[in-house]
Amino acid sequence: MSALNVQRSIALLATILSLAAEACHPSSPFDTAKQSTDGIDMNDYQIPDYNITDVKSELVSGNGFVILRNVFSKADILVTQQQVQNLTKHNRIQTNVDENPYAKHNSYGGKASGIVWRLLGNGRIFEKIAMHPTLKEITIEVLGESSYISSYMSNTVAPGMKGQTPHIDYPYYDGFFPNDEKSSPRPLLSIGIMIMVSEFSKENGGTAARPGSQRSPTYPSDKEEFFRHAVQFEGKPGDVAIFAASLQHCAMPNNSPNHRVGIVMSMIPGYLRAYQDIRIGVYQPVSSEFKKMVGMGHYYPMRH
Repeated sequence: MSALNVQRSIALLATILSLAAEACHPSSPFDTAKQSTDGIDMNDYQIPDYNITDVKSELVSGNGFVILRNVFSKADILVTQQQVQNLTKHNRIQTNVDENPYAKHNSYGGKASGIVWRLLGNGRIFEKIAMHPTLKEITIEVLGESSYISSYMSNTVAPGMKGQTPHIDYPYYDGFFPNDEKSSPRPLLSIGIMIMVSEFSKENGGTAARPGSQRSPTYPSDKEEFFRHAVQFEGKPGDVAIFAASLQHCAMPNNSPNHRVGIVMSMIPGYLRAYQDIRIGVYQPVSSEFKKMVGMGHYYPMRH
């Protein structure tokens, strides 16, 4: 056999082996996106201007929310935009998987839009977002050292999509309130952290919230009353809204030509039950600090 024929045979064999490997291990639609995050500097954070005492006061006894500017860099937001778009296109599940009838406000979205749950494990950028030192400091100040992630999801609202029904994030649903209860003073037991991955505006459906409603938590059954008092979150990509989870709020209709994208990370103290089992999506290895953030290795429930 000539040298040329040997080279051709080797090339053909390499092609066959490559195709066989692809058949056994088809590429994931997330492979490209995951590779694109490999160069992220996990320790390079922007620190916004804020006063921790003022933030806590606003969340507990003020309007119930604050907006921090320029928390994430343009580079981190670009990676996040690409990652969320890819996940939403290929990995978005039916959002109404919770059979609880009160979960209806999550039942919206269509092709390339809607909610993607359990972002952790689908790209290092989501770990970096969760570990931002400012967000950790505020969470610990409000909820304590043992606080951890209760849920972590993205929400993409496409042009023309309708909004959500008004709701609160904690207690999770209106069915969790005692019977016939209108409102009752409670300590702040959960906060939501909303990362603006795209611009948030009135036109594109920036989240609406009723200021001060977290002070006497009640489910917003009267929609008209909610919208009479509601204001909308507005900000640029990289800004972050932090709000009391018992604050009445909802996503608004997107009347713009562009998608509105946000990531919401809910935090709770160590003695409450999480909405999602975040650990399912966590990859190894991870730092001890990160394990604490997702409730791994917590001393409760006791195992003896």
